[in-house]
Amino acid sequence: MSKELPYFQFEPAQYLSGDILLCSYEAQGVFVHLMSIYWQRDCELTLFKAQRLIDSKSWDELLDEDIITLEGHNDDIIISFLDRQFEQLTKRKKRLSDAGKKGAEIKKNKATLKPPLSDEQPTFKQPEEIREEEKRKEEIIKEDIKPASPSVSKFNFRLSMTLKEFNPILIDDWLKVRKTKKASNTKTALNAFLNEIKKSGRDKNEVLKMCVENSWAGFKSEWLKNPSFTKPQSPHMNLIKDADYSEEM
Repeated sequence: MSKELPYFQFEPAQYLSGDILLCSYEAQGVFVHLMSIYWQRDCELTLFKAQRLIDSKSWDELLDEDIITLEGHNDDIIISFLDRQFEQLTKRKKRLSDAGKKGAEIKKNKATLKPPLSDEQPTFKQPEEIREEEKRKEEIIKEDIKPASPSVSKFNFRLSMTLKEFNPILIDDWLKVRKTKKASNTKTALNAFLNEIKKSGRDKNEVLKMCVENSWAGFKSEWLKNPSFTKPQSPHMNLIKDADYSEEM
């Protein structure tokens, strides 16, 4: 398939809003190189083979951030958006093949016995046959590769917070806190966080800054409303406590 279509769709906006930006520049370069090798090998590549082809110390970053996932006992690499494109192309190739077979069958059914050699005349396609064949080709071309449905795409925790107009720098710092605390970045977790901010009546960026300064992976509105309750701080995680976000908020 890679020989028939030696390129794949790449959306810069989706790349720049993904977790890949949490990785080092070396890891990002490894991922771009990996995508090319993965596509060239028809989306079939094991981690062992990839590490032999790309000698780098950045593999752990890509795996920890779920930029790539592994499947099966052979540790087959999975890059979801390339797999979806490959599946669409495979289906399109099958439709073209089926249309060709159908056209050949129609011609065969319309064929008649050849006249004697002395009377044999050159045969030409009838106008209706040409129109029918062209119509089949146009229908297949119109069903070219379509972009993946947003509902199929993986939920992006950082992008969702950005759309809620949180400070981008605070988002990145808080994600580092959550990663240290091994908190899951799911849609349910984000909705719970937003609901607690709403209950507190505080500005969302103000709450997010408090979470970063106190190394909180989550937030409860009662921590602000109950003076007798103090959320314990982590002794080893006090990220950018003195940073000034006033220009960004």
